[in-house]
Amino acid sequence: MLTKNDLNLISKLVRTEIRTEIQASEKRMSKMIDDKLAIQTEEIYNRVDTMIDEKLSNQIGQTFEFINTLHKSHEDWLRDHDLRIKKLEDNTLSV
Repeated sequence: MLTKNDLNLISKLVRTEIRTEIQASEKRMSKMIDDKLAIQTEEIYNRVDTMIDEKLSNQIGQTFEFINTLHKSHEDWLRDHDLRIKKLEDNTLSV
């Protein structure tokens, strides 16, 4: 038959074992959560980087498109200006 002291000792051992198991489980869960957070944080950073790259790429493309349009417009203006000057010179020579 078990004595009260035996029961107290068994109870203490069981509590210690349960406490140890709970602490180990908490550590495993904490590590698992930290690992998952690290992965998700990395994924978020990658998505943000991709969004920034796409936005910059679009803005750079639009800027080049604007510069090319402006350049063509300026070339057209210069060509028209040269034609007007030539026409004025021709008119002056014929007078």
